[in-house]
Amino acid sequence: MTYICCLKLNDMKKILFFFLLVFAMNAASAQSPCNFTKLQSGNTVTASYSWILPTIYSLDSVYVDFGDGTLIKQYMPVPTSATHTYTAPGNYYLCLTRYLSLIGSTTAVVCTYCDSVFIPSSSSCFVNSGFTASASGLNVNFNNTTSCSICTTISHSWNFGDGSPLSNAVSPSHTYSTAGTYNVCLISTGVNPNGVSCSDTTCTSVTVNSSSGQPCIANAAFNSSVVGMNASFTNSSTCTSCSSTSYAWNFGDGSPIGTAFAPTHTYAASGVYNVCLTVIGVDTNGNTCIDSVCNTLAITAIPGCNLTALYNNTNAGLNVNFTNATSCTGCISWTSNWNFGDGSPNSTLTSPSHTYAAAGNYNVCLYVNGIASGGLTCSDTLCKNVVVILSGMNDIQEIHLEVYPNPVNDQLQIKMPENAQAISLDVMDMTGRKVIQIQPVMDRSSQVILDMSVLNAGWYWLRLQTDRGIFGTRVLRSRE
Repeated sequence: MTYICCLKLNDMKKILFFFLLVFAMNAASAQSPCNFTKLQSGNTVTASYSWILPTIYSLDSVYVDFGDGTLIKQYMPVPTSATHTYTAPGNYYLCLTRYLSLIGSTTAVVCTYCDSVFIPSSSSCFVNSGFTASASGLNVNFNNTTSCSICTTISHSWNFGDGSPLSNAVSPSHTYSTAGTYNVCLISTGVNPNGVSCSDTTCTSVTVNSSSGQPCIANAAFNSSVVGMNASFTNSSTCTSCSSTSYAWNFGDGSPIGTAFAPTHTYAASGVYNVCLTVIGVDTNGNTCIDSVCNTLAITAIPGCNLTALYNNTNAGLNVNFTNATSCTGCISWTSNWNFGDGSPNSTLTSPSHTYAAAGNYNVCLYVNGIASGGLTCSDTLCKNVVVILSGMNDIQEIHLEVYPNPVNDQLQIKMPENAQAISLDVMDMTGRKVIQIQPVMDRSSQVILDMSVLNAGWYWLRLQTDRGIFGTRVLRSRE
């Protein structure tokens, strides 16, 4: 800040005062700049400030202009910050103007400091992933060059292309087990001040060579675990300086050679088998290295079991006795679980009895579970339809009562027994519930006509009481 002064040379006191004033004003600007710290969170920006002033100055006021028409004026005592929330995205200039006063004078020292503010839209997020790689033998150092001008946070995920675990480091180092060319990918994910995320992916081929430059060295090794007839193999082989590695498994039972890294195999019979693994490696110069290892493997079949569920039942009215005829080959024990089909609790008795609340058709299921001596389990289920009829329903006579047609759709013709006088006619469903009760009237041909169309399809009992006794038969109401 520069000032131009015109004074009379013979006024020495004024000259001295003016030079002191100019010196002090320049010192105030030089020693105490009016800069501030900007903190942005989404669309909200805070300018924070605190200055150490020469003792000959006092702070009068601070004006903060946020560039969108918002001006905050602060007077003594002046706060140490000003906060504003922008309502629209865009680029703004945030300017702070500080006003100082020289103690004992009306002269003001003015200083202005500005900084830019970018308010992104809610969907703005621009991340640009990138990296460089520097290889030394099998070791590679990665330098992350990802950029995102408005991101508040950036996270990274590295895939080194060799099946190793992903890395979340910013600029990781990675050591490959074998020489070769690998496709390395970096996924960078950024989050803008409004919480909107964006991501970018960069993939580059990285070539590594054997650090020793010597031919490859293969070392075959494996372990195994056996459960019954199944064997699982764990491959712990290594191949130093190999650019490619292949595997050949001979399971010792004449089955085809396996080429998986860590296979499983099911044997057909018990026995002791000689299992061999051959590892074949190739280095970057085309040299081949081979190593083999063989281990014996004992396979012992675990005894199994074969269960067949079977039961019979005898009925006495609503009570049903169940006889369990289940058989199990190879079982050391087996259990039963009965579902009587009427919503009642299951029974675990071997041969239970059950009393039903009403007559009807019930789907009764027997579930059996067996255990063999080796611990293997087996199970079977048998479900059958059990018909429960009220006591006395079977006592209805079915002779001397002719009906037709049977099955019937609507009109049923009932031929009266010879020389019998009808008293009542009852129709009952299979549970014994009366669904029709009429006073039968015979026509000229000694027949009674019964309308069955009002009944649902199914079996019904006809009970005809006459002066000569009770007669009955079953009738099937057919579907229309």
